[in-house]
Amino acid sequence: MARFGGYAGSHAQYIRVPHADVGCFHVPEGLKDDQVLFLSDAGPTGFMGADFCNIHPGDTVAVWGAGGVGLMAMHSARLLGAEQIIAIDRLPERLALARDKAGAIPIDYTRDGVLDILRDLTGAAVRMPASMP
Repeated sequence: MARFGGYAGSHAQYIRVPHADVGCFHVPEGLKDDQVLFLSDAGPTGFMGADFCNIHPGDTVAVWGAGGVGLMAMHSARLLGAEQIIAIDRLPERLALARDKAGAIPIDYTRDGVLDILRDLTGAAVRMPASMP
């Protein structure tokens, strides 16, 4: 925890926001909490991840993890021009959300051969970094 300033995370009923006058903004009247919930963490983080990928129109993007941040990365990849989105996770409910809400092709890494499926979907040679199993 000390690496990140010693502050507790923001997934709590109440949080302390140091320097809130710098990076926060008021939610406009008329918007409900569930309409702006992902603007606090998952949305910006997912977009940043997709933006780092230098996505071009027509690209194929695979996202490991279909939780909140992963879903936002998938949506962001689509906004940046990705044509095909692949969601890789192990939880059926997350994979269903990725398919239904982000239009992603789901892969369950506990059942499916991820590399073989990625090769089939992309027609490309897929290599994993040496540190990955």
